[in-house]
Amino acid sequence: MMCKYEVSPDNKLLLFNFILKKTENGKKLVDMRLIEWKIIQVVSLVCNLSYSLHSGTWKDVFDNLKEYLKIYYGSFSWFLRKLVSGSEKLFPFEAFKKHWKKYAKFGIF
Repeated sequence: MMCKYEVSPDNKLLLFNFILKKTENGKKLVDMRLIEWKIIQVVSLVCNLSYSLHSGTWKDVFDNLKEYLKIYYGSFSWFLRKLVSGSEKLFPFEAFKKHWKKYAKFGIF
């Protein structure tokens, strides 16, 4: 699934996949190790979003999908702008909508 906008998501990164080492009083994290490696694939971030929506939401989300996709993209693009300047060029909203139409089905499985 090679395309211009790809990420390498881990669809199911869970807290119990880590070993945490804290200070003696347990209030501060000192070290953390990943203990479970998963197969990583390069895909559109829409696959991860679609998986999350299909596995953990209700019908009303899909009834208002356009609104929820705008909310998701707004949050995603805000965070991306915090990481990189010129983020609008990295993954514009129009590309996100095209990815949803093309790749959302892959997140169902």
